[in-house]
Amino acid sequence: MARPKTQRPADATDAIAAANIDHDALAEAGAAATVLATNVALVEVDYPVDLPYRLEAFVATIRQYAAESGQRLLIIGRMLIQIREREPLDVYHSALDSAGLTPRFAQRAMQAAVKIGNRTTLRQLGGSKLLELLSEDDDALDALADGGTLAGATLDEIDRMSVRELRDTLRQER
Repeated sequence: MARPKTQRPADATDAIAAANIDHDALAEAGAAATVLATNVALVEVDYPVDLPYRLEAFVATIRQYAAESGQRLLIIGRMLIQIREREPLDVYHSALDSAGLTPRFAQRAMQAAVKIGNRTTLRQLGGSKLLELLSEDDDALDALADGGTLAGATLDEIDRMSVRELRDTLRQER
């Protein structure tokens, strides 16, 4: 036996009307999405990166580059020490100018090379973190490099900290 046909009014079958859609909110969201897409497109043109955008990939790459910057800082410091020992002061300052380095940066890079240079486990930290650790005494850095703690934090914990968190932790310890 066939089903009997039922006649429903048009407003009962109109799912869009039944959903009570806020068309003004939809229009605002569309306009906001357009503005965001425009801004993202401008940023991609002005600041291109050779990776497709994925947050996890960007964070991992930043961590890798930060660690490399610490290693490069130590190499720069070693090179500056070599130049400083071999050349007269005026030639050294000329070399700093040619390299685009300030005397203060050069001094900090050489300090890092001297203080961190033979502590291979500390080299994994980024350049900014290495510079923060320069104010610590040699015994504290040796303990940290040998698996101990500095200001109550292990090397792995320091590696996960931001530079600001490390700075605050070291200040609280003092």
